[in-house]
Amino acid sequence: MLFPLLLLAALASCSQRQDRQIPNHLLGVWRTDAAAYVDRSLELTKETLTFETGSFRFDVYPVLDVESTDAGDDSISYTIHYLASEDFTDRLRFTYRAGPVPMIRFAHRNELWTVSDSQLWN
Repeated sequence: MLFPLLLLAALASCSQRQDRQIPNHLLGVWRTDAAAYVDRSLELTKETLTFETGSFRFDVYPVLDVESTDAGDDSISYTIHYLASEDFTDRLRFTYRAGPVPMIRFAHRNELWTVSDSQLWN
């Protein structure tokens, strides 16, 4: 009985990957057409994530690690752990789908976000 559980745990660990940097295909500024988020964006660099929270306000956080798992349907689920304050870590979870227009969908949200080539600071 123990062997099947160990085998299942080993297979699950093989399908999950952990890195310290955000993968290249996620880099850039992500935006959505949803009216509620017209002045919002998310910029991902190798080592930081930046939330544009409206009225030209930007919150920049260092990335601690990035977990990824195959979500099926040519999608990858990501969890980015970041340092939200000196003594608090938080996480951002979303699913990425590659394609002619790469898209992400945040956990528990319906809006689709696409990447643009511009940076927030332009």
